[in-house]
Amino acid sequence: MRTFALALLLGCTSSPTGIFLTVQSDGSLTQLEIEAVGDVFPATLVPEVETVLEPEETVTLLLPRERAGTEVAVMVTGLRDGAPVISAAATVEVVAGQLAELTISLTDDCTPENCNGCCEGDVCQAGNSVTACGSSGDACTRCVDAQSCRGGACTECGPDTCSGCCDGDVCAEVAYPRCGLSADGRCMTCDPTRSDGCNGGLCGCGGGDQCDVGQACVGGLCTCNAESCPMGCCAGNVCVAASVSSCGTGGAMCASCDAASDRCADGACGCGDGPSCGPGETCEGGTCTCGGRTCRSGETCVAGSCLCGGASCGPGQRCIGGMCRCDAMSCRGCCRGNRCRMGNSRMDCGRGGVMCQRCMGPRMCIDGACE
Repeated sequence: MRTFALALLLGCTSSPTGIFLTVQSDGSLTQLEIEAVGDVFPATLVPEVETVLEPEETVTLLLPRERAGTEVAVMVTGLRDGAPVISAAATVEVVAGQLAELTISLTDDCTPENCNGCCEGDVCQAGNSVTACGSSGDACTRCVDAQSCRGGACTECGPDTCSGCCDGDVCAEVAYPRCGLSADGRCMTCDPTRSDGCNGGLCGCGGGDQCDVGQACVGGLCTCNAESCPMGCCAGNVCVAASVSSCGTGGAMCASCDAASDRCADGACGCGDGPSCGPGETCEGGTCTCGGRTCRSGETCVAGSCLCGGASCGPGQRCIGGMCRCDAMSCRGCCRGNRCRMGNSRMDCGRGGVMCQRCMGPRMCIDGACE
């Protein structure tokens, strides 16, 4: 299966608007003539040079964004050695920024399986005209009196009978926030956050298209703010979901978390289940580390080392108020000043971080007590 691309009208973007057409046949055709009913695009031969076509070929039809929201009727005629042998048509609704899928089958019979429009005898019609209205391969119907054919059904309101837009079967005036396309006839209600008026029948902001999801139309410009981006953060005028690289919430400006964090929760950087690590520390596996170790309470990380007031605390000490001290929480023996001793000698006897005692006379230090 090959895919042909036709940029039949200007207006292509990174998210193209158009139709992805699949044409099925018996494999004997040599060329396809593709045409849209109306003034969408003229009859075009695919491929330009005749060749035996495969039973299933695909063609991408690129359309202007202004066609979004309208129904386009596509007529395909199969040629063999330059002569037309079979035709079929179908309609599809064009969606902005997407390729709407449409399948047309060029077979001898018209059935619900190969006709998206309506069947007039063995001919598949587009099903969008007042003389042949229908859908899903049903028999075509001729609309009467002032009826229009819309969506494959005869209706009292349509582009042929209504100068505004159709709200069901009621012809309504096009006035923001209700917009409508004359080529389609249906009314649409605009999102007042993302638009401020009708532009070419579509909801728009200023003189352009409607703002993207996560943006607000303010003074005719699309912007990102707290109203339009309540659960994420704003990277310029784009609303993004909170992450380590773009952290924030409530439409605040996004910030990138550094090595002191490994998550973004409630719009704030953090490490593990807590806040971000302190200066000089890095978050590794949800734990704050300094040079590969975890600093104790009161210590700060400086150049990869845990320091207390500029110095490293020794064994049996802890950092209190910027000074290394010996106490019951840090020392299992006894404290001689701010130094922790083993607490099992006659000169320094004690346990549990008490002040060291000197055993006098014949007494010995047994289990941290002079006896």
